[in-house]
Amino acid sequence: MEKYSLAIRPSDEIVFKVKQVKSLLREESRTFFRSQNSEAHISIFEYEVGERQGRVIANTFSRLVPSLRPFVINYKGFNHFQNGDYYTFYIQLNALASNIIREYASIIKKECRFSLKNRCSIPHMSVGRHLNQNQLNIAYGLFKSFEQTDFCNSFVLRKFNPLRKQYDIIANMPLLGTDNSKGQLNLFS
Repeated sequence: MEKYSLAIRPSDEIVFKVKQVKSLLREESRTFFRSQNSEAHISIFEYEVGERQGRVIANTFSRLVPSLRPFVINYKGFNHFQNGDYYTFYIQLNALASNIIREYASIIKKECRFSLKNRCSIPHMSVGRHLNQNQLNIAYGLFKSFEQTDFCNSFVLRKFNPLRKQYDIIANMPLLGTDNSKGQLNLFS
């Protein structure tokens, strides 16, 4: 079984800024946290399937994603989720972009016959996961705002690399706003 993720990769500029945020949080908290080495992204779905099923899902994505329209994402500061005694500190998105991402996820999930774990009920870009209370306090002390605008014109398909313990991008799927239902582009034949 292989682990995959459909996600949004922000611009190189934003990836760089998020890397700096993670690095400073790691330095100041002096403690490892989950996601500290992960490249900036917004998760849409995750799934675990065999290689053949992985190709079928990838081809479904490659047919559906081009029919979606590009859109603007405004990043609007920091927030967090709580899960038991731990927290996820993240960069939040504006409401319009969040709604578009959820709508696109719904369209894709409806067309895909495999089980996809929805990771975008509240679309966000994680800075650190599994933070303790002290790390969360440090994060809020360090970072007051994150105001950036990005243009999302593609989704990326990522595959988990067990050697690096990170996801690698294996395909970039453009959002074109076109009807691609008549012919399917097979990226993974």
